[in-house]
Amino acid sequence: MKLGNLRLAVFESSLRTNFYPLTLTRPAFDLSFGTDTLLSRIEERVSSKATDLFVPDHLQGTTQENHQDAKVNDSVSGKCLIVNSLIADRPEIWHAVEQATVENSEVLYVDSSGTLVFGILEEISPKLIELTFKRARVKTKRIESEIDDLALVRFPWKLVEQNGLAITNDFSGRYSERQHAEGQFESRGSKFSVSSMADIERYVTMDSRNGPIIIEDGAHVQSFSHLTGPCFIGKGSVVKSAKIREGTTIAEFCRVSGEI
Repeated sequence: MKLGNLRLAVFESSLRTNFYPLTLTRPAFDLSFGTDTLLSRIEERVSSKATDLFVPDHLQGTTQENHQDAKVNDSVSGKCLIVNSLIADRPEIWHAVEQATVENSEVLYVDSSGTLVFGILEEISPKLIELTFKRARVKTKRIESEIDDLALVRFPWKLVEQNGLAITNDFSGRYSERQHAEGQFESRGSKFSVSSMADIERYVTMDSRNGPIIIEDGAHVQSFSHLTGPCFIGKGSVVKSAKIREGTTIAEFCRVSGEI
């Protein structure tokens, strides 16, 4: 998908409150999912970096610090694709987004509750975005209500349920061609991608028979750890003799132990 001259704006809706306390200190689009964040997945689907981000006022400073290349809570003058941060990662939804960008006319797609899923607007203001926090319909030339309620991720357990599949899909799309590091760990199955810059100690077991295992640069997996795929260990994270079960994402620079 190519946006052409469209800007990409990602906004928070009232659904973010369903993810408390996680979203008290960060936008929903910074939540981990699969091997990345929700924002990174949106950017990947549209092959473009977000130019504009809209978040609650108390998160504006943090968001600007973490996303320095994007404008935060600024008015946008010019046509843009606007996407809910909790849009579901489903092929049919992204097909609808692609069709809208091809038509390139002002339009909003909402679900049955009136929550905005995505759209194309001529301009955006923080006041208009504030309306989306209240599930208000936004007046435009045309509103499409054909998007079903599965177009948005409404609850945190939905991310948990789908996380293993997201890791598997990411492995097929991003990691399957990457060179795998050699090590003294015990492997069961062949679906693993271990960075040559990761430190895997002896007596580590990786079971990838039911899903891939991905370990990023600088990660350290200590002896007697047991990893069951699909799972993802992010950059700089430390697994301290832990049991990592299927469907688990350990983001960057985490320290974990016990059973996850």
